[in-house]
Amino acid sequence: MHHLRFILGFLCAAALLVSVGQADTFRLNNGTTLTGELVESGSNDANALIRVGEGQFERVPWGQFSQEDLKRLQEKYGRNKRILEAVEPFIEVSAEERAQKTEVTIKPPEPAVEALQRERAEPKRGFFPSFFQSGVGWFVVLVLLAANVFAGYEIAIFRAQPVPLVTGLAAIPLLGFISNLVFLALPTRVEKKSEEDLAYEEQLAAEPQKFAVPGAPEAAAEAAATAEVRAAQAVSGPPPETFTRGQTTFNKRFFETKFVSFFGIARREEDRRKTLHFKTSRGAFVATRISRITASDIHILVDKGGGATQEVGLQFVEIQEVTLHHQ
Repeated sequence: MHHLRFILGFLCAAALLVSVGQADTFRLNNGTTLTGELVESGSNDANALIRVGEGQFERVPWGQFSQEDLKRLQEKYGRNKRILEAVEPFIEVSAEERAQKTEVTIKPPEPAVEALQRERAEPKRGFFPSFFQSGVGWFVVLVLLAANVFAGYEIAIFRAQPVPLVTGLAAIPLLGFISNLVFLALPTRVEKKSEEDLAYEEQLAAEPQKFAVPGAPEAAAEAAATAEVRAAQAVSGPPPETFTRGQTTFNKRFFETKFVSFFGIARREEDRRKTLHFKTSRGAFVATRISRITASDIHILVDKGGGATQEVGLQFVEIQEVTLHHQ
């Protein structure tokens, strides 16, 4: 029995020492000192519940604790969210601590960010430098250049100018546009007559006109010569009729009204010997019949020999001269 009392007394003393060891000393702002243990479950947002002894408790407003005690409570009971939220509003933060909390650490930019910054820092380029540094820009330039060359080809045919010369100048950037306008403004070129034709015309103009007197021998001779010429024309047919660009407009209406006999599949006997001679920028063609015609071109049948024919399409703009032969 004596030993049992000794053991119980020892346990009570140990418990007292443990409770005393867990007690804290709080220095309040009013100058008093309070020793006890904070009861977490009994504390609220306004007051802290301090157990000062066995069965003795005191409520102390959080604002009465000193800054050291508040920081110690914050560190000791940091896991208790309710106590932490009640203590933090009363803790004064120094300028150094505030600077440390608000300090922003600037990290070095990433490579992608650096590239973007360098791109923004570079001076902006104009429209034309940017245009010629892209693939789309060069594609547009090539399309415009090809269109200008094609326009030069059409102008060369329309104005009867040398195709290589006009298209070659049209292929030069900027200058090609001006050259096309110049050739388009020029009149259609008409080939000059040969020296033999000019000499023959001069000879005819130089010869004096003769008047026949009825009953005179010279008149009879002149009448006989005229009869021979007419007989020769009756055999060989009328002289060829030539139509030249510049003097004649080659279009659908011209061919349909001037050469009606060439459109029929079955031609009359007196029309079968007639032929149309076309002189174009591609060469010369002899047509025996016009197979079809549209608003912009004409299709002719060309005799290839041995009874074979070939259809050839000609644009009106490339026709320079058309001659009707009766034989």
